[in-house]
Amino acid sequence: MNFTVMTRINCVKPAKSCGKLSRSKPTRPRFRELPKVTVALKVDAGAEDQEICRQHGAQGLREVQICRMTEETIEQGGLLTQEDLADILKVDARTIRCAVLPQLVLQNIPDL
Repeated sequence: MNFTVMTRINCVKPAKSCGKLSRSKPTRPRFRELPKVTVALKVDAGAEDQEICRQHGAQGLREVQICRMTEETIEQGGLLTQEDLADILKVDARTIRCAVLPQLVLQNIPDL
């Protein structure tokens, strides 16, 4: 049977400007004050994900899911946090860090 599992999540909408620099007040808004946007994400791609899991194991599947959902979120104007990804995949945020950070290093992308 071939099926796809989708979910919707409220995630952070990237800010266009952080404001003027000032020593007396912070230049970045607090995380909870950032605007949110609802995005639809493909959590499980059915047969495609099953084949990835068979070939590369659970960790390989998780890396593919993280990449796919991150791309879908950006395309819809949002950003996922490590905690968002952990909630969706039902793992600890530390698991997400262990899956994502090595990939950033391998691809020479600065840790944000």
